[in-house]
Amino acid sequence: YRTGDITRVLPEPCACGLPLPRIDYLKGRVDDRIVIGSAEKYYPSHFDEVLDPLEEVKDYWIEVTEEDGRDTLNVYILTNNGSGELEEKVIQKLLTIKSLKIDIEQTKTVNTPNIVFVSKAPPSAKRRRLVDKRKKGR
Repeated sequence: YRTGDITRVLPEPCACGLPLPRIDYLKGRVDDRIVIGSAEKYYPSHFDEVLDPLEEVKDYWIEVTEEDGRDTLNVYILTNNGSGELEEKVIQKLLTIKSLKIDIEQTKTVNTPNIVFVSKAPPSAKRRRLVDKRKKGR
């Protein structure tokens, strides 16, 4: 089946005894993946891991744009108390994603993320966490 899920087949047999192949946890979906900076592929799970632990962050979504030939992450944070302190926390958490930190600080292919606080999420049947707003064909 072509579901678009990204995972891998586990070689070990199932503990229940069934002879069927097992799959690992889902890393993401092919259509949720986005390439940022020096060709690194990112999934919503990369950002979930670092932003979900922040209690002040109720939800988030990221739009990727291009400015002066560099990628820019516009990180929209749904929160009740946006502050300079929370902005700094969010940026520091994003910099724990090693490949993103390298692209921002060393290869300079990504600008420092813009943090935008919002009080409500945009209406949508299925909102994507990562949205590519760069010009097509780059």
